[in-house]
Amino acid sequence: MLISSQLRQSKQRWGRFLPNDLKAHFLDIGCGSGEFLLLLQESGYDRIEGIDISPEQVEAARRLGLGQVVPGDARSYLMTRHAVYDVISAQNILEHMDRDKLFDLIDAIVAALKPGGCLFAMVPNAKSPFGARVRYADITHELSFTPESILQICTVVGLEPVYIGECGPVVHGIISFFRWCIWQMIRLVFLIVLIAQGNDYHFRVYTQDMLVVLRKKK
Repeated sequence: MLISSQLRQSKQRWGRFLPNDLKAHFLDIGCGSGEFLLLLQESGYDRIEGIDISPEQVEAARRLGLGQVVPGDARSYLMTRHAVYDVISAQNILEHMDRDKLFDLIDAIVAALKPGGCLFAMVPNAKSPFGARVRYADITHELSFTPESILQICTVVGLEPVYIGECGPVVHGIISFFRWCIWQMIRLVFLIVLIAQGNDYHFRVYTQDMLVVLRKKK
């Protein structure tokens, strides 16, 4: 049941950004027990890989039938794969890096992407009223991000933004629909407060996590 719920959420969040070509080549960095890779596999993609620093997580992913999952360091793995991937996913990973390691990893990701390939990321959103909760919920977190800082990163590493948005409630029934409606009302309050303060409200991204899709320039 838990895996089914995670798959449903992943599909609603990332499904519209997945390539039409089922032969697209994927790598999931910090793949954990393989939920995102399982979504790709069930969607018909067969060129999928995962890497995680935890052997226990890798073993859990393999128990789901995901054979192309290995333990190891993501940056070292990427350094041997120049212009290989159509999509690289790094969900709940980038916040664990200090600034130097962050740019080292992103440079390796960009080098491993094909021209026009995309990076999918989920990161803590410092612009959210709840951003500190995620930033400090894990002692290993080093960074938090805003839409503006994501754009700064793009400028430095040669990526272009495709989507920067919320990681909000996923509608899959009556209760989740009401949760979604409540969140829309809360968002409106945040927007009114920002307007009243004269703050920039160009990016209306208020959830504690942020979804990011960035494309390597052709």
